[in-house]
Amino acid sequence: MKQIIPFNKEITFKKVVSDITSISLDHDLQLKGEDLITGNFYIKGKFKMNKASITEEEFSYKIPCEIAISDDYDTYDATVDIDDFYYDLVDDSILKVNIAVVIDNLIKKERCIENEEVEEDKNKLETLDEIEELEEIK
Repeated sequence: MKQIIPFNKEITFKKVVSDITSISLDHDLQLKGEDLITGNFYIKGKFKMNKASITEEEFSYKIPCEIAISDDYDTYDATVDIDDFYYDLVDDSILKVNIAVVIDNLIKKERCIENEEVEEDKNKLETLDEIEELEEIK
């Protein structure tokens, strides 16, 4: 089973940005224990302060990330990677990044229902059937 988790972050530049000329995304996300993914995203690139400029400036940001996994899943063979990455430049100073993290090889755990719970559910159903029968007689 595959699960995709969206991650969004706004990064504010200290300078005006006219154009992002290059950008890359790396990560060191790892599964910790059975129910937690932790690590960082590393976003690096270059930008120009105005369209006419030939000078590019570099930027680099480290974004911490933590993803909790429901204990309904077995993560024994799970893998973590980036499924998609895109960005927008907002108001010439904010880089809005959108990252889709994919967790692959998740296995849904089977729920073990106690016999008492099954018997209790049967009794509820029988009671409901009796009520419906009485309502039909009326």
